[in-house]
Parts: sequence; C-alpha cells; structure tokens
Amino acid sequence: MSFKSGFDLPTVPELITFARERVGYKVPEVLQLLPSLPLNSVGKINRVALHSMTSKH
Repeated sequence: MSFKSGFDLPTVPELITFARERVGYKVPEVLQLLPSLPLNSVGKINRVALHSMTSKH
C-alpha cells in the first residue's frame, strides 16, 4: 500500500479500523509502516530482506 503525498499518514490503529470496517475477516495481524520497501539490485522488492524485517517482531 502506498499513500499520496501531501496527506497525513494514517496511524496503525486507523488502518486496522479501516480494514475491519470493510473486510473484517482479512485484517492483518501485524502492520508495520515502512518509509520504503527494500529493493534488490534489479529494483524489485527484496522479499528475503522484507521477511527478515517482519520476523524480528
């Protein structure tokens, strides 16, 4: 998910509330806001680095 520039970023509780109001059964257990996604040398999302970031929490 990405946000439009010029707007205030929603908080994690606001995002969870938003998701619960729309599709309650698909609300993620953990949300982590990142300034950017880790990329590999080709410019694709580095899923290994992303997974290691989430496994720390």
